[in-house]
Amino acid sequence: MRAARALGRRIAVRTALVILGVLGLSAAGAFALYGWVFENYPDAVASPQAWRPQSVDYVALASAAVVALIGATVAGLQLARRLVMPLASLSGAARAIADGDLSARAMAGDRSFSETADLVDDFNLMAARLETLAADMTTWNASIAHELRTPVTIVKGRLQAAADGVLPLDREMILTLLKPVDALGRLIEDLRVVSLADSGRLQLRLTPQDLGQRLNDVRALVGAEAEAEGYPITWTTPATVVVCDGDRIQQAVLALLDNVRRHADPGPVSVTLTADKRFVVIAVEDSGPGLPDAMTQSVFTAFKHGSGENGGTGLGLAAVRAIAEAHGGSARYLTGARLGSRIEIRIPAVS
Repeated sequence: MRAARALGRRIAVRTALVILGVLGLSAAGAFALYGWVFENYPDAVASPQAWRPQSVDYVALASAAVVALIGATVAGLQLARRLVMPLASLSGAARAIADGDLSARAMAGDRSFSETADLVDDFNLMAARLETLAADMTTWNASIAHELRTPVTIVKGRLQAAADGVLPLDREMILTLLKPVDALGRLIEDLRVVSLADSGRLQLRLTPQDLGQRLNDVRALVGAEAEAEGYPITWTTPATVVVCDGDRIQQAVLALLDNVRRHADPGPVSVTLTADKRFVVIAVEDSGPGLPDAMTQSVFTAFKHGSGENGGTGLGLAAVRAIAEAHGGSARYLTGARLGSRIEIRIPAVS
């Protein structure tokens, strides 16, 4: 509203200046014309004391009016062009975007009106963000489809083999099928957390929790399997009571351990829990090789982390950051003592 009022005042001032300029030029031209006529043809016009104008006076007034009209028209067209061209470009770009061309941009012109130029700049910024969001959405859809396809294909293949009598549907088969189903469940929950966090609707159930016991529950769940895969985990989890959402914290730690399995070389892994008066820190550190410097800036961005068959989507780490920030804390990537990855979840010690 203030910008619109400022623009209106600037247009009014410029229009008034144009009118005054044209009137001034007309008056100066008439003065010069009458001076020349009085000097060279004193009998052709009425004397300065006469109140009744003669025909030549009407001609002079008409000439001055024509000159003023032409000058005002030219100046008005220039003023209108500077004002209308950015708005016309803005309107055309808006129609192009509405028709699906998200690359369309408006032109600000010579930027003589800063308000219209700022409007065009804001529109172009909005259009650029919209184009980025559309591209990210396409990437999200393709990545999610790829991640869902693998476990679904495994489950379908095993069940089809069991239905055809090729494989027995015994306890071992059921346990084997549970792994891709668990992977699907974690993927869906991570996607849900990231989506809720992006929309500002991620809600926590905050209660006093012993994080040491919560991490011990995670140890019972994944410790033996991780050691069998070559990732023996050392747990340092003293009793630490803090107000938090214990289920979400467990989800974040599971995502970090899954990230180790996907990206780190087989070797020792450590999970540590420390606390001071300000923060409680949960750190997961692997044996390497760590991440290149170029990737550390986007490690917590969904679908920006990992490569190759087991690279994953980075969705789990995005959920880790979302959970940490929902608690009023943060997640950060560091280089560990063994030159591997060290990811820390920091949450306030006092709610």
